[in-house]
Amino acid sequence: MLTVDSVVQFFPRGGSAYVVRYVAHEMAARGVTPRILCGTLGGPGELSHAGAFYAGLPVEAMDCSAAAAAYRRGEPSMDGQPAPFHPSYEDRPNRSATCSPPHPTWASSASASPTKLAQPSAATGTRSTSA
Repeated sequence: MLTVDSVVQFFPRGGSAYVVRYVAHEMAARGVTPRILCGTLGGPGELSHAGAFYAGLPVEAMDCSAAAAAYRRGEPSMDGQPAPFHPSYEDRPNRSATCSPPHPTWASSASASPTKLAQPSAATGTRSTSA
């Protein structure tokens, strides 16, 4: 039997999670074993809790509660967390963002320099996240 892993970078929170859930149920109905790997937040019964949101589907989830607590305190929600929050597409003070230059923790493994990543694209005026 075929097993298909769907890796979701975040805990259930929006439209993408609904699509993953729908597609996983459709795969199961067609004899494919889906498995969802994602974050989870909150307790059973809350929609941000992976086990509740993806009920009836095989789920492997990482608890993002410590990262959520750090975020609420204004601390880094990615660095040093057992299950870090996903990056944000918003530039905010003291927050790691995918549209910002890499955090120093990641800079050593980046294939492009942080300076190049921070330069606006000539075509769109937006920052590039690729080399």
